[in-house]
Amino acid sequence: VILYHLLTAPRHAEIYCAAKDRGQAEIVYKMVKTFIEESPELSKIFKIYKTTNTIENIKTNATFKPLTSDGGSNNGLNPYFIVADELHAWEGQGTSSKAKEFWEVLSSGSGAQKSSQLLVISTAGSNEDTTILGSLYKFGKQVSEGLINDDSFGFACWEADEEDDIKDIKTWKKANPNLAEGF
Repeated sequence: VILYHLLTAPRHAEIYCAAKDRGQAEIVYKMVKTFIEESPELSKIFKIYKTTNTIENIKTNATFKPLTSDGGSNNGLNPYFIVADELHAWEGQGTSSKAKEFWEVLSSGSGAQKSSQLLVISTAGSNEDTTILGSLYKFGKQVSEGLINDDSFGFACWEADEEDDIKDIKTWKKANPNLAEGF
């Protein structure tokens, strides 16, 4: 998805993978970098700046880089596309939370772009009352149940019901559609 946006984004677009810490953010960055390095076609389109962990589309100057909440100020971003990775690990209901401030910068900055997107990918967290993902999950459930009307909020969630037997393979498939793909 990141490569697609890096290929098709408008000139000077900013594309980010955001995570709680540097190690997590770099997982996605390294995957994108590896795709490019292993493809002669993609290697002609993108330049990799290893010292700054930035990938640039040489024709459009669109860039991709990892960001973290522990990496200092991220104010002033103008993101076109963001992948927020493992959002369940971002604590954030307290007003002093760095992760909460980081989320606010990302989500408010993406609103400046006419067709920006913010994609959250995450495994389930254990406490939906104290995480950013928990807040989004609750909101998404209300949107999907028709209790809130918000066409700008897409929500997809695969989960077992509380009464499902966690030892039953049917429950595993229900909560993880990637099992059909061998994951």
